[in-house]
Amino acid sequence: MNRARVSLSSALTRSARGAGVVLIAVTAFIASAGVAHADTTLAQAAASLRSEDPVFVAPEADPTMTSAEADQLRARIRDSRHPFFVAVLPASALVKNDASATLQALHAAVGLAGTYAVVVGPSFRGGDTKVSVSDLATAAFRAHSSEGVFAVLDSFVVEASARLSGTIPAAGSAGSTSDSGSGSTVALLAGVVVVGGGGLLLYRRAKRKVAGQTAAVRATVDEDVTSYGEVVAAINVDDPRLDEAGRADAQRALDAYESAKASADQMARPEDAQRVTTALEDGRYALACVQARIAGDAVPDRRPPCFVDPRHGPSTEDVQWAPDGGAPRPVPVCAACSTTLASGQMPDAREVTVGGARVPYWQGGRAYAPYAGGYYAASGMNMMSMLFMGSMLGGMFSGPQYGGGMGGAGESGGGGFSGGDFGGGGDFGGGGGDFGGGDF
Repeated sequence: MNRARVSLSSALTRSARGAGVVLIAVTAFIASAGVAHADTTLAQAAASLRSEDPVFVAPEADPTMTSAEADQLRARIRDSRHPFFVAVLPASALVKNDASATLQALHAAVGLAGTYAVVVGPSFRGGDTKVSVSDLATAAFRAHSSEGVFAVLDSFVVEASARLSGTIPAAGSAGSTSDSGSGSTVALLAGVVVVGGGGLLLYRRAKRKVAGQTAAVRATVDEDVTSYGEVVAAINVDDPRLDEAGRADAQRALDAYESAKASADQMARPEDAQRVTTALEDGRYALACVQARIAGDAVPDRRPPCFVDPRHGPSTEDVQWAPDGGAPRPVPVCAACSTTLASGQMPDAREVTVGGARVPYWQGGRAYAPYAGGYYAASGMNMMSMLFMGSMLGGMFSGPQYGGGMGGAGESGGGGFSGGDFGGGGDFGGGGGDFGGGDF
């Protein structure tokens, strides 16, 4: 890929030409319908979990739990004083037909540290961003799957809370050992010192990594805030061409700038970028409304930002895009990018810095997931759509991870939330199990 250009390549199409192309388009639409449904369900779950409700139950989930059971689980989580994010989803919400990938996608969409549990169709998975709890997920499933979804989740929350509080040891740790004499005690203490020193080294290394990624994301965010500020500075709230609704839009655009700037100033980790870009997305739409009112045009529909560069503001249409070897999928683009593409040229992508190199933002890795999420969370093109398209591009959110991030989809066994930065981390692998086989 040319670093300075979006590799939208020759697979961009503007219209169907002939029955063969129509058939391809229909096939692609049918194939993408399930993805769109999964996107919507996961986006709804993520939005609910971010709103401080730790339990989300999709109405169409099967198996499921009752409202009363969900309330019991909420009470259990509140009593634990630990962050839990629990989702019970239909099988149609599966990502890549993999329960572990679904759990990872849910974490990416929520973007917060804590313990995650998902029942998706007949499968259950659990993981944590700091502590390995996959063994607890497996144990909860094996012990309680015959009793139903609530029993499994309740057991998992209880046991995970105990581990997070230090009441029960982590998997593989020596919870209790016999005293073998002073010599072995000294050796054990020496081992603790060595392990402790290694853990401290890993912690410091991870902390430096997060600091570096935060600085890079912060620089990107500052560029976006400055770019928006230059445009919004021209707004005149008292423009006589603006009616009351127009002045309200203008004020909202100005307020969005102040909110984005304040959030950028307070950034302490990559996740904080989402607040900034959420404000910028809202401001860009308000600005588009102001510009339309001044020009005497109809207020535009609220659409996702331009996929090529979110700083372009709301998109105006979708174009079919198929990366090399991938299936076609509609992506939103602004009028300027649409014109550029129609002429056979490639518009400039929004680039970010990763490891000293400039790459399109969708290849920025997990550290940039919140940055992209803020732009697209409010629209139908949610984080899960971004995740899907990024995976087709060869790895959005599969690049460098920030501390507490989740391992890449498809990992097993050693794949953990922390990516090994903290000497382990919550792994998926054998965590959980499959409901079914007459259990329910």
